[in-house]
Amino acid sequence: IEKKRRNKLIRTKVFVKIYLNHKLVYKTTESQLQNDFTVKWAQIFNVFMISRPDSVILQLFEKVDSTERMIAEVLIPTPDDNRTCQNYALEDFDFSSSEEFYMYLKTSNQSELFFTSGKLKAGLGWGVDENDTVLAPPKPQNASSAVLYAEDMKNFDAIAAL
Repeated sequence: IEKKRRNKLIRTKVFVKIYLNHKLVYKTTESQLQNDFTVKWAQIFNVFMISRPDSVILQLFEKVDSTERMIAEVLIPTPDDNRTCQNYALEDFDFSSSEEFYMYLKTSNQSELFFTSGKLKAGLGWGVDENDTVLAPPKPQNASSAVLYAEDMKNFDAIAAL
């Protein structure tokens, strides 16, 4: 059993897709699972935004050989105005897949039900300019300004214009 587990571990890669407002903005590299079932990407990327995102979603995928499956979806809160790329901290986000699997025990006729679960460490922060001004998009003041802001965004975002 251990040999099968190690063989599958060698063939398993994991990656994350990052969505802002349900639009894919980044995909990490595919990384192999370590023996302790961890993966470290240590990647920082920049996204230019003209409005605050309504949602930040990380989708964790597993790829075994050429078959991909989504393991979990993690919602990340948008950072406060004072959280920047200079002072953000990595936070733990627990996840659990909805797919179940059974492990049959050789020592008995019983089986145990398992779900893939774990922690995803991530951090978000706004950029800062050369004068240390936080580059967070402005917050809409009320519902009507939010609608106007969405209309203005259509000038910059082809998908939002559809």
